[in-house]
Amino acid sequence: MPTLGNGTIFVSDTDGILRVGETLYATLYDPDDFDGESWIWTVNGTTYFGDSLTILPSMIGFGVDVQVDYTNYNPGFTDATADMASLYVGSVESSDGPPIGPPFVMDVASNTANEGQTIYLSVMLSGSSDQDSYFSFSFTDGANISGDYTGPSFDNGVTLADGTLTVPAGVGSFSVIFDAIDDHVDESNETITISVDGQTATATISDNDTYHVNSVGANAVTEGEDLYYTVSISNAADHTMQFAISFSDSTLSDNEHGGFVFNDPTISYDSGTGMVTVPAGVSSFTFTVQTYGDSLDEFDEHLSVVVGSAQTDTTIYDNDTISLINFYSDEVVEGGNLEFFINLGCEADHPTVWSLSFTDNTADGSDYSFELSDGQIEQGFSFDGSQLTVPAFTNSFSLTVHTSDDITDESTSETFTVSFGGRNATGTISDNDTATIAFISDNGNVVEGEDLSFHVGLTNPADHELVFEFNISHSLNLTDGEFGAPVFDGPGFTLQDGLLTIPAGVNSFNVTIPTYDDTLAESSEDLTLSIGGEGGVSDTAWVCDNDTVTVSISGDSDTEGATLTFDVQLSFASGQETVFDFSIDSSDVDPSAIGTPTINDTMIGFDGSHITVPAGVTSFTISVPTNDDSIDQQFGAGFVVHVGNQSAIGFLSDNEDASFQVSDATAVEGDDVTFEVTMNYEGNFDRQIRYSISDGSADGTDYDRSSISFSNGVTSSTFGDGYGFLTIPAGVTSFTISVSTTSDSVDEFDETFVLTLGDGYFSSTTVTGTISDNDTMSVQPISDASATEGEDLTFTIDLSNAADRNIALPFSLVNVTTTDSDHGTATLSAGVHFSDGQIIVEQGTTSFTITVHANVDAEVETDETFTIYVGSDSATGTIIGDAPPDVARVSSTSVTEGGDLVQTVTLTGLTAQPVVFSLELGGTAAGSDYNAAGISFSDAVLGSDGFITVDAGVTSFTMTTPTTNDSLDESDETVTVTIGGVVGTGTIVDDDTATVSSVSAASVTEGGNLVHTVTMSNAADHATSFAYSLGGGTASSGDYTAASVSFSNLVTLSGGFVTVPANVSSFTVTVPTVGDAVDEFDETVNLTVGGASATGTIVDDDTATISSVSAASVTEGGNLVHTVTMSTTADHATSFAYSLGGGTASSGDYTAASVSFSNSVTLSGGFVTVPATVSSFTVTVPTVGDAVDEFDETVNLTVGGASATGTIVDDDTATISSVSAASVTEGGNLVHTVTMSTTADHATSFA
Repeated sequence: MPTLGNGTIFVSDTDGILRVGETLYATLYDPDDFDGESWIWTVNGTTYFGDSLTILPSMIGFGVDVQVDYTNYNPGFTDATADMASLYVGSVESSDGPPIGPPFVMDVASNTANEGQTIYLSVMLSGSSDQDSYFSFSFTDGANISGDYTGPSFDNGVTLADGTLTVPAGVGSFSVIFDAIDDHVDESNETITISVDGQTATATISDNDTYHVNSVGANAVTEGEDLYYTVSISNAADHTMQFAISFSDSTLSDNEHGGFVFNDPTISYDSGTGMVTVPAGVSSFTFTVQTYGDSLDEFDEHLSVVVGSAQTDTTIYDNDTISLINFYSDEVVEGGNLEFFINLGCEADHPTVWSLSFTDNTADGSDYSFELSDGQIEQGFSFDGSQLTVPAFTNSFSLTVHTSDDITDESTSETFTVSFGGRNATGTISDNDTATIAFISDNGNVVEGEDLSFHVGLTNPADHELVFEFNISHSLNLTDGEFGAPVFDGPGFTLQDGLLTIPAGVNSFNVTIPTYDDTLAESSEDLTLSIGGEGGVSDTAWVCDNDTVTVSISGDSDTEGATLTFDVQLSFASGQETVFDFSIDSSDVDPSAIGTPTINDTMIGFDGSHITVPAGVTSFTISVPTNDDSIDQQFGAGFVVHVGNQSAIGFLSDNEDASFQVSDATAVEGDDVTFEVTMNYEGNFDRQIRYSISDGSADGTDYDRSSISFSNGVTSSTFGDGYGFLTIPAGVTSFTISVSTTSDSVDEFDETFVLTLGDGYFSSTTVTGTISDNDTMSVQPISDASATEGEDLTFTIDLSNAADRNIALPFSLVNVTTTDSDHGTATLSAGVHFSDGQIIVEQGTTSFTITVHANVDAEVETDETFTIYVGSDSATGTIIGDAPPDVARVSSTSVTEGGDLVQTVTLTGLTAQPVVFSLELGGTAAGSDYNAAGISFSDAVLGSDGFITVDAGVTSFTMTTPTTNDSLDESDETVTVTIGGVVGTGTIVDDDTATVSSVSAASVTEGGNLVHTVTMSNAADHATSFAYSLGGGTASSGDYTAASVSFSNLVTLSGGFVTVPANVSSFTVTVPTVGDAVDEFDETVNLTVGGASATGTIVDDDTATISSVSAASVTEGGNLVHTVTMSTTADHATSFAYSLGGGTASSGDYTAASVSFSNSVTLSGGFVTVPATVSSFTVTVPTVGDAVDEFDETVNLTVGGASATGTIVDDDTATISSVSAASVTEGGNLVHTVTMSTTADHATSFA
């Protein structure tokens, strides 16, 4: 066998000539040195794979190349110099050479076309023949394709008969043609599988119909009725359809309508997901939504429903109208509120406007007023004077009308009319006032001959006449002839028969009664006016006589203690007793100085306040005794004696002389120095004393001459600085003089000033006022001081106050951690000096400083202290040591998780003593990523307060942080360490990568969900993606819903990759399967995630059985045709037991061997085999026609346990065809032959 080669690739063929139908084979040199090589044949730009190539007719005239890729060579192979090698084989010649046998089917190409188009499946033969060629041919429908195509047909003269294709001579290729029907059904792609001489190909009809909702229609309804919706789908589908359904942007609230109701049981609705599922083949469906009727007057509302991408908006008409149902009148006593209750029957969802007006009847605008309450205004009520706006959702309320409470006595109730919304109601205001006589007053007594005037007031006016009883009465000596008839001051008054009529509207009036003068000396007489009868009001006035006895009286004087006598003279002797008032006015004397007065005539009556003079007496005397007192009276004292309307003075001369006493006084500075002054006699007149105040050891700054106060009403008149006159009121026997002193902060001796009283009326007296000092100098708290070596420590000493003399304070300086060489001696500021170890504070000094110099030395040392003591206080001086070093650098480092982060901390210098630095941890690492409690240090200690204490003598130290090894796939994390303000970073390197460890297998009965558990090798702190595929296995795409696959734990799918969120270590993949009615083998579908795969098994729950066998009937000689119906189809051939027989028919009445079946059903060994996808078939039983008159006969057919009867109807009836004539000599027998038309299988009778 010839071969070609290039040292690596070798190709062999039969004779070195490339012809159609020939197969080329390729091999490698030393193939054991290669593992997994791949072959590529190239002909006219088309590639073919595998280590052999069969020459096709389409390759004639083109060159053939072969190439091998041995990239995956055996590592032990060392002679290869290239990854690829290729070889040109040669050109394919025509098949005119030696015959290579009859043509055979080289290739049958699958093809796809949209429904409505033609599908061409190309059949390529190995070559053409000079005679017809024959090939077996069959085609099989895929699922649900019945009626979706016509064909097959063939081109190039190819014909089909009895499953055999005849290809004319000279034809090397042809097409199998199917015409796909455009059915407007949304369905899965459909397939037809053809077989040509054992080579198969598939014709695929691609569906070009996608269902969607064309429209959603609904009728408008009145609230309370159901909305009926009709949904029109663009086209039917061969599978269930799902649409999202929801309410959208509606004015109808949720509580005004129900949910979606589907009356068709084949349509399902999931309220949780909002999806409606419609079965296959449906092009429209209906549903209802119940609306709820209410009693609310509202605007028409709209309900918007969205199904799929279609939306409809439907109007729900309101059937409620708010109207006025009740409007009630009301009555109230004036001053109260009238409540007009209004009932509107129902509420409205919007404000409503009603007419509102008020019309006077007997009432007017002053009797009532209307305004909305604050609460109603807040609720939304408003009134513009003619229209009332009632807020939404209000169906009852009251109109409150305020009435005025007046004081008018009104004869009848008053009314007005309220008009609301075209209805009227009456407001009635009842009167609560009754006019009576409130008072009668007179304008005083009159002298006879003058008019008595009475003023009469009513409780309130009236709108009608008032009638009261009227009466005038008198007593004593007044007679009817001494007064006249009453006169009233206005029109309309009438007095008749003791009744007074008062006109309407009168609040008050005057009654005038004239009196008549006479010459009679007499007592005063009374007149009483009464109006209103019993329980009425009265007033009495007096008529005085105008003939009167007058009196005169003379005064007297003497020294206090004597009796004074007063002479009284009458103007004339009276014919009757005359009574005079008597009193003594002693307001200018001590009342105890006046004794009890007496009258010298015992006939004259005297009760202490009245003197009764008998008739005929014209004079008498009054004696008034006086008492001597101890009061110093400047000018004496007088008193007044009153008799009748005349007076006289009694004067008493004084016989006393006055003096005073005053003593020294003392007070602490800031308080008043108070001097007490005592008089020896009380005076009955204001007295004056000269006073003066002058300095002693105190001066004007120590006390205030202008701030002097006095007690008991004593006042001063100042004529200069510190002197003047004091005025002592009458009756004062003692008082105080208070002088204000000044409180200062000076430590000083007690100081004095002088008070001098008297001269003129009194003798002079001098006393001393002493001001006690309350200030003692002390040292205030002293502040500590500090300084570095070479500088001064300065202490400021503040004193509590200055002193008016030098003060000595104790002083000492005591070393604590210092020595004398660490500092100098103390020096003082001006105003103070040292003396005998003490500090002498000079007069007036209030503060000073003490300075101590800090000496410089060469030692590195800590802070040192000493203490100064001044007076009773002390302070600390600190000489600041050398400054501690700072942190210069914190190194950064990294470690794989689980190791220790070791960072070096470098200081700026050597620590002379332990130094404290702050420590802070941060970064992207969580607390669980490292062990903070396990952090350790070299040459340092971490305190509980989070601060690091570094040992003395250290210039650097290390910090070790243990990290945590976990299984989490995460980004590298950082721990930032801040020590003393300097930052270093520790990086924790992750060593975990999340992969998919496993995918669990799953199994479910069709229609359920396959649930696979995907387990990760470990979780990750970030989202991770893995390649995803679903398919393969024995299940087709229609057996599960790849588009509805769901994932747990927020895992998502996009572009062939699943994305797993952070921290998820496992999740589930849920694959919905499709339940059908087909009896089929269990099917599988493969799930691969991240390279890990598992199989999902869809368990079939359908078994094809025989549902029924139909009965049949035929006239003998015809065919009994029984229809056998399956419970369901199957995707594979199924067998059922078969029997034919029994009944009344014999085997000769039908031909069992000639029974035939439709739909390719076959019978063998007592079983019928039903091909896949067949749901029913017919059994045809030929019957035998005969000439026998017989009863109808039956034969039983049983298939798969279901039976039916076939009835063979007889069509023969036996009759007498003829009776032969007969002749015989008499005496012999006439023999007639009766011939039947046919025989019968039963006895027959004839006439």
